[in-house]
Amino acid sequence: MENYLEGYRLKLKAFLTRRRYLVKIASTCIIFLLVPCMVALGLFLGVARGQLESANEEYYHNTTSMFCAYFQSKLYDMRKLANQISLDSRENGNTAYALSRIQPEVNEYYYWNALQALRTLENTAQYPLGVYYYETGAVLYNSCKYTVEGVCDFLYKDAASGAELSAFFREAAESNVGYFSDGKTLLVSMPVRLGAARLDALIFYILDASALDVAQFAAAGAHNAQFSIYAPDSRLLLSSAGANATVLENVADGARIRRIERAGQSQTAFLLENGGLYFAAIVPLDAMQQSLYTFYSSMQLALLLAIFSVVLLGIAMVYVNYRPIQKMADHFPVDDGSTDELGGIVRYVERIQSEMNERNLALMDLLLGNMLSGAPIPSREMERLGLPEKGWYCVTCVRGGALRWAERAALAEGVRERFAAKMYITDIVGSGETVMISLLPAADGQGFSAFVRDWLEANVPGTLSVRTGPVVPSANEIRRSYEACADPAAQRKNTGENVLALRDAVLEFIESNYANPELCQVMVADHFGLSTYSLSRLFKNHVGAGFSEYVNARRIRAAKSLLCEGDKSVAEIASLVGIANANYFSRLFKAETGLPPLKFREEHGRAGKG
Repeated sequence: MENYLEGYRLKLKAFLTRRRYLVKIASTCIIFLLVPCMVALGLFLGVARGQLESANEEYYHNTTSMFCAYFQSKLYDMRKLANQISLDSRENGNTAYALSRIQPEVNEYYYWNALQALRTLENTAQYPLGVYYYETGAVLYNSCKYTVEGVCDFLYKDAASGAELSAFFREAAESNVGYFSDGKTLLVSMPVRLGAARLDALIFYILDASALDVAQFAAAGAHNAQFSIYAPDSRLLLSSAGANATVLENVADGARIRRIERAGQSQTAFLLENGGLYFAAIVPLDAMQQSLYTFYSSMQLALLLAIFSVVLLGIAMVYVNYRPIQKMADHFPVDDGSTDELGGIVRYVERIQSEMNERNLALMDLLLGNMLSGAPIPSREMERLGLPEKGWYCVTCVRGGALRWAERAALAEGVRERFAAKMYITDIVGSGETVMISLLPAADGQGFSAFVRDWLEANVPGTLSVRTGPVVPSANEIRRSYEACADPAAQRKNTGENVLALRDAVLEFIESNYANPELCQVMVADHFGLSTYSLSRLFKNHVGAGFSEYVNARRIRAAKSLLCEGDKSVAEIASLVGIANANYFSRLFKAETGLPPLKFREEHGRAGKG
């Protein structure tokens, strides 16, 4: 048995020695995935209850805010309708016009018309709607004409409330919104002026518990809440619980949360003040605790499932990540016992990469030599080394000493940062000179030669002769740039000629394509292998106008001819000159000429035809 165990131990040791990287990633997964999850579970369960209670309270505060916003939106709709009634009552033919015809001397026919209009408006209001006239004391409500006492008796079945309602109607003219309630029904009033005569009246709405549609603002978890509205003096104005509503005391003391006892039941009230009213969500304590317990239990289960998922994920990650490494380690000669599987693979790849770099350098020197001699280069080889066939190339010759590799690398990096250009450096065997082939982003090589010369003088000891050839548009012309290095005067001439030739080619391209709505700076730059920055600089330095300015001017010039020569519409002419939007064309034409297109045709059309 001992021999068996010893043999098993040796096999395990050999396996772990061969699979060092597997042990590393498995240990990493355990340390950085499983252990943190266990610690997080313990910490979470320790503080979760307090956090969940706070979140639960915040939830009900938010629900109260939603209730407040819901009621305020209803008030807004009421105010909007009252204002609309006031405006519409001033014009004959509108529904609300009949409401403005009520005067002390009018007969019942006018009241009948007003009641018909009020019935129509009530459908828009979605709540019972009434009007109180200050001059006549009449109240129109429920398709009938009442006195204040009569409507109070109809609404509240309490004669004592008639005097209170009458006083409320008189005082309501002084506030934008007034509230009158018996705790079961809420009357919301809004003063208005009706008709051209500015007749003083009061529009009022009647709301009961059904108006507080809890489903509109309460989420599923708050369906058991009681939503109420209170005045600052703690009077209950309206409640979703109706006659069973809870009455709160001292609502204006600033406390957001109240613990109350009612009928042997513990309740929690969440208060919010807005617009002079107090909005409350009153929730039974057992409902809050049930919600909390359910959430707490759900989080426990979710965390346990998360830990189990993390374990499975860790196993999957180890397998997925290690399997390719195992295959490479089994096929590559990397197991020398000094490192793990991945380290051995990295060393093997580095060795292969070093060999490839040496071969590429040799191939690069060969190709560069062929370019300088004018020999044709296969496109495949140029593509392989990142040398585009079409591009702006410039050759610089340095005589007086060879550059070390460190100096070459530093110069190439400086050129890349300064000009966004690539630089390839080689030696001409037997000539004693270093040749640099630079791939520039644009045809304009201004400042390039000076930069190279200044850099060499500052960083390379000794006396060096630096000469730069002209910028050429393709790799096949590198020979021409190299030959011109011996003649600075020819260099300047050829460079200038290249820029001017490029300018003329760009302008010719624009002339042929200005009617194309897709013509833009990016399109032209792509066509000529330039960057948008280089194209902009070309226009600025050698055209005297920006790209967009030049194109727009060309299009407007063509539009002028079309306006003077024919009777095409503005939209047709805009399309013919490459502008898809006729309104934009008109604005652009007026900005350029000072006249709208049609006005320009009126003033210049006859002269143009003549």
